Amino acid sequence: MVKYTEADILEMKQEIVQSIKKYHAEVGDNLTRRDYEKKEYSVSPTTIRRYFGTWNEALREAGIQRDEELSREELKGKIKESLWRYYEENGKIPYRDTFAKAEYGFSRSTVEHAFGNFTNALIEAGLKENPKTPLDEQGEKTRKRILLLIKKFIEETDERSFLAFRNQGNRIGDATIKKYFGGWEAAYDAAKYGDQILYSKKELMAKFEIPKNFIRGLEYIDCIREKLIDSGHDKRSGSVYRIPEKEADFIVSYYHELKAEHDSYTNQKGWFTSDEGLLSVFYTSEFLNKMISNGELIEGKDFVVVDRIDWHHVETNKLSSAGKILYLHKNSFVKFPKMTLGSMVKAFSKMGVRTSTETLTKLRELELIKATETTSFENTVIEYFDQEKVLKALRYYLSAAERTNNELSSYDFLNEEQQNIIDQYISARESGVVINFNGYKARRNVAHPELRLPEVKQRLANAFFSIICGRSRINYGGGRIENIPEKEFSKFDPDLFEITDVTMDDYVFVSNGRKTTTLIQRYADLKTFYYWILMRKDAEPKVDFEAYQKFDSMKKSIQNFLDQFPRKHSDKPVREVIDTQVKVFMTPEQLVQGRDAILKSFRGLKALQYAAMWMLGANGIRPEEFFHLKLEDHFDLDENGLMKLNDKGYGEMIINEIVGKGSYSTSHPDFNLPVPNDTVEAVNNYFKALYRMQGPNNPVGKGYFLRRHAITPDKPIKTMDKKFMERLRLVADFLPAEKREHLILKNTRHSLYTIMRKTPINDEHLRDNVRPYALLYHMRHNPVEQTIGDKFYLEAITRDEYYEFLDKTINFPWKLEELREKHLDERPSIEYEKNDLIMGGEEKEVGSTPSSSKPLGQSAEERELRKQKEIEEEALNKLRTRPKGMSITDWNAARDKHKKAIKKIELILNFIFTQS
Repeated sequence: MVKYTEADILEMKQEIVQSIKKYHAEVGDNLTRRDYEKKEYSVSPTTIRRYFGTWNEALREAGIQRDEELSREELKGKIKESLWRYYEENGKIPYRDTFAKAEYGFSRSTVEHAFGNFTNALIEAGLKENPKTPLDEQGEKTRKRILLLIKKFIEETDERSFLAFRNQGNRIGDATIKKYFGGWEAAYDAAKYGDQILYSKKELMAKFEIPKNFIRGLEYIDCIREKLIDSGHDKRSGSVYRIPEKEADFIVSYYHELKAEHDSYTNQKGWFTSDEGLLSVFYTSEFLNKMISNGELIEGKDFVVVDRIDWHHVETNKLSSAGKILYLHKNSFVKFPKMTLGSMVKAFSKMGVRTSTETLTKLRELELIKATETTSFENTVIEYFDQEKVLKALRYYLSAAERTNNELSSYDFLNEEQQNIIDQYISARESGVVINFNGYKARRNVAHPELRLPEVKQRLANAFFSIICGRSRINYGGGRIENIPEKEFSKFDPDLFEITDVTMDDYVFVSNGRKTTTLIQRYADLKTFYYWILMRKDAEPKVDFEAYQKFDSMKKSIQNFLDQFPRKHSDKPVREVIDTQVKVFMTPEQLVQGRDAILKSFRGLKALQYAAMWMLGANGIRPEEFFHLKLEDHFDLDENGLMKLNDKGYGEMIINEIVGKGSYSTSHPDFNLPVPNDTVEAVNNYFKALYRMQGPNNPVGKGYFLRRHAITPDKPIKTMDKKFMERLRLVADFLPAEKREHLILKNTRHSLYTIMRKTPINDEHLRDNVRPYALLYHMRHNPVEQTIGDKFYLEAITRDEYYEFLDKTINFPWKLEELREKHLDERPSIEYEKNDLIMGGEEKEVGSTPSSSKPLGQSAEERELRKQKEIEEEALNKLRTRPKGMSITDWNAARDKHKKAIKKIELILNFIFTQS
């Protein structure tokens, strides 16, 4: 794909403007797009649309004013000049059609818009005598005779055309009619209505500048129709209406009032026309009227009815029934029984049923629900579902899945008192309440509370659920709640347990079936929770000795319970094997090869995004921190929304409390986080692609670094796509098998630390303390017994020393050949120790984990199966939306085919895993 810079776009626009100006110089003001396209120096219509949007916008850019942009008087003047030009060149007065075809002529509709009719244009130009010029005696007699003939014609028939008049034997010619009346229409009206001043629709439009789209449907608007005069019938155009002069002001003022009313609903959030409403809910006009008559929809609140103002797209045979426009308010959608799945999510939310479009789509894929109606809009099929049936299916699905995830559902099985205590604790942690009891003081602020606190809530609920199961004599070892037999689960009684009445015996229930690593985490959660309770109880007044004894007994009981938990991995039982996480450390060359593998394995925006993430990870950004990065808050950008370079040739990032584990891992307050030049270039490539996709309505330099879609900058993603690392592991042939199997995104940060810590530096000018403090700055670790804002931290090393150290360690080129040929010999090699490959790991990558925990290495069969699975998943991904020309049946069949293939491969892989 060709990438254009802003300079390229500006140059192309100037080239188009110059070609239009050249064409304008050749033909004058009567320029048309079709004639322009015939010129050899013209550019294609597609190119004009790409750079300007419309032909008229391109003309405006070139400084050329279109006829429709002229005032009425200016337009009249140009038409009269053209009429005289025709007369001077041809020696005769032009006919309407021949004038329209002339090179400098104007179309019939333009002339009528300016003058009312072509005759009026000739009269005002002075090329035709005004029929209202006083007649002599003979002329008056002739005029009266014509009027008598027309009156007789009117009495005999409703047909009002000049042809019908002639067919009755009247031999008066068209020229005579025009001489005495200006035209047949004026003659007919004069005979029928005398000297009363009447306007035709066209005359009203020309005189009062009312749009043609409104004039077309005047007779179908109730309050206007009663003021019109039915002036007979024309076979070609049907009934002909005239507007009395005295009613013209009413029609004009009503038009402006009606326009203001329509504008108020189109500009007011939440209102949709009935056609637009069909994008959310299904109905017919009959069904809508029935809901209104039954009082299900309240006028003024759920809907409003307004006279139609734009009749342009209404079919002729439907004009009589299209006089009203109905606007629906979005709050009324919940009252419709059939709607789209997206609208159903909002409707259910108002009922207190929380769900998501993804969940409802899952119901559709499982064939628990089916569309009952379909419509088509702009080549897209819209499916509608019965609200009652979907709600029933959703409740069935949720009840079946309610006990599937015990971490998520155990909270729902607690009683109200237990839930309230947990909720109060979570609320206290969100508010930054200091927990200080018995020499233990918890951190005031939880890093990323929106992610961490829900997890804490789930783990606490799960621990208490396990205790209740034990006290209820239910054999529960921490597995899926749904696996508890119904007969056993019927004994579950949450009232058997009070949270403050925990004992050391309850530890058995919590620890049953759980490994030491899990119990260490549970201890951390429960200790802080129970110390919060004890801190509050301790602050309560003790009115007597019995109250002191009760508190002391509760404190000892809780402490005995907590003392049963393991604190470290060495507390594990003898036979238990602790799972260790492999940490992979890469050399600069392997990091570059990893980035290259990403660019080859992915396409489009994803390739640029993942490459930027990989390189930022190699500059110290943790995987979980990407979810919180915002362009305007955490990147030092220029006016174009791109990272700019400082005086040292580095970009800068500002990692604040929102991103970096609260206040415990922020960037240096003065130096920020330096970003090497090559990484800045990768990030800017991603930003440029992002800005092109997000469109002109979203400002550059704003929004989340990772977002659900380019056009929704304010909506972040919450989890990393696991396919990112899964696919990279398959192609990471630059790593040995034992590393490749355990490759995760956080390894880039691990590698950064090792490179900075172990790269030899032979520079006598750098002080001994530069390396440790540069490591603290860049890894965003606090010095021992110091905080980031302390004077000691700020004065440890200078900015020049910091950047000099970075130049000698991490500022290596990200072009493989350049790294190998020019810099590898200059840079001392890093001596990796044995523990640089595999280390016991408490740290786990958030949002991205290895695909399995099986032993190192994969068989050729397994690798082939994983490749086949990836192909099937990619094919399924392409069918997320129905391709044009493919029926819904074929679309569903194709999707099901790929799903079955993926499921089959997964079964085989699971079998291989269990056999290994």
